[in-house]
Amino acid sequence: MINLYSFVSLSITSFLSIIFLDSLAKRLGIFEMPQKIKIHKEKVTKTSGFGIILIIINSFLIFDYSNELNYSLNILIFFVLIGFYDDIKDLNASTKMILMVIPTFFYIFKTGLVTSLGQYYNFSIELKSMSIFFSFCCILLLTNAFNYIDGMDGLLGTISIISLSFFIIFLPVDQINFIMPFIIFLGIFLIFNLNLIKSLPKVFIGDSGSLGIGFLFCIIIINYTQNFDYLHESVAIWPVAFIVYEFLTINIIRIKIKKKIFDRDLNFIFNKFLENNSKFKTLVLCNMINLFFCLVGYFFYYTQFYEVSICLFIIFYFAYLFLRVRQMKI
Repeated sequence: MINLYSFVSLSITSFLSIIFLDSLAKRLGIFEMPQKIKIHKEKVTKTSGFGIILIIINSFLIFDYSNELNYSLNILIFFVLIGFYDDIKDLNASTKMILMVIPTFFYIFKTGLVTSLGQYYNFSIELKSMSIFFSFCCILLLTNAFNYIDGMDGLLGTISIISLSFFIIFLPVDQINFIMPFIIFLGIFLIFNLNLIKSLPKVFIGDSGSLGIGFLFCIIIINYTQNFDYLHESVAIWPVAFIVYEFLTINIIRIKIKKKIFDRDLNFIFNKFLENNSKFKTLVLCNMINLFFCLVGYFFYYTQFYEVSICLFIIFYFAYLFLRVRQMKI
């Protein structure tokens, strides 16, 4: 279990890394510039996500992780670096995807292969020869889904903290040390991102952060459903339901209105909420949706109605898609 020393150490590392990275970004001119397809109206540095690497290094010094988690965190570093490179060079979507395939390949063949979708009554869903393909698709989808949702102050951070907290509730005490450093980092980041202390600079987490956090969730779900039997597969998907639903829906909407799926726009759910609500209320609404899905997962964890869980996950998606299409009036 994380102690006071660990908490203070991780908090200081998070705070100082964000301060340093903001200063470095200003010197190098690494800013997220205002655009028509973005909400913010001023240029803001976007390198804070690189601080995740410093948090990982600090965690290695403090905690003793399993070989699987140690290897996974090293792969996570590569995802952060790819995102950081994207923040600097503004890569196109296809180039970024190709770069992400490389660490995904090493992760799958070492410790991140999804071989089963769970045990249901007297049968289990085994992927067999589809395991590699399915694992690739899921990791790339979920990692990019977090990248998609990072378009409004506080949204990625608050949603991630709520969903990470879901996993902490159900994991053994000795596994909490793996997740807590990232919650601490995101909590410190939100102080800057939401300008909660006016004397501190406003910062963005950037693609380095969104890709890193997205892959972190891949590690958690795969490790605790495939390598260790701590969570059932049909339960572990609920904390990322909102992220996945929105990712799939926004791409369907883009296809429906005949736009390229990688073209940025203002059709995300938070953009639509902002048309009639304040930023604070929009943030609350999005987090309430995410919290609802987490509570559904909480219910199925204790009832163990795994067959109902997986069916309801699919039904809820089509309901979500229907409501979002109505919201778009298309």
